[in-house]
Amino acid sequence: MVQVKLFQEKANPPNSATDLHNMEVGEFVLRSFFASKNNPADQPIIQEMYRRDKIGTAYRFGDVETLLQELSRDNISAAEHLGMLYELGNEQYGIYIDKARAQSYYDMLGYNPMDGLSEEDMIPEAEPAIVTYQLSGNADDLKAIEQIIHSLAKFYGTPNGEVNVQGLMKVLVGSDAYEYRGNILSIIYKDEQTLHIQAEVRKTEALRYAISQCFSNIRVEIINE
Repeated sequence: MVQVKLFQEKANPPNSATDLHNMEVGEFVLRSFFASKNNPADQPIIQEMYRRDKIGTAYRFGDVETLLQELSRDNISAAEHLGMLYELGNEQYGIYIDKARAQSYYDMLGYNPMDGLSEEDMIPEAEPAIVTYQLSGNADDLKAIEQIIHSLAKFYGTPNGEVNVQGLMKVLVGSDAYEYRGNILSIIYKDEQTLHIQAEVRKTEALRYAISQCFSNIRVEIINE
């Protein structure tokens, strides 16, 4: 432990803001490698990281959506990036498709950066796939998820008992975007702390991230059928 501390101190000796600003890229990368947003001594380094690469640094330090919102007030690239994230979704970082919010950033910019993209630039929509989400963890949280699905089935289920995935996404993360369409086909307990949800979806990872981000005590894995 002492050796690690000494190494970090050696790797990140104190530098003035001017020194950091004038530092060559290679040396600065080494300086910033161990930077922690929770360490007051690293704040000058982190500020210089934002100056050099606002968006990349936002991804490195936690809440991407909040950081990009702050940056977008005076940074066109950040506003463009955030608008496109709401347009396309980046569920891994907790950003779900919201066309209205995307349009609000395009209105602020005065243009839509998506207009310049050709069909070749866009990732084609995936075909529907049947997958099983294996949920493991807290039994009370599993019961809560089961109850949500049963409630949706009662009010919005199909005649054959299927539940629209868009409805579940709306409950979990507030987005019922068309891209999240699909059907929950079955829910089966394997044991008290393991629940299988079988669904037919296009964006297979979206539901996984939505569940795990809403229920931090639940581990979600995807089993392809």
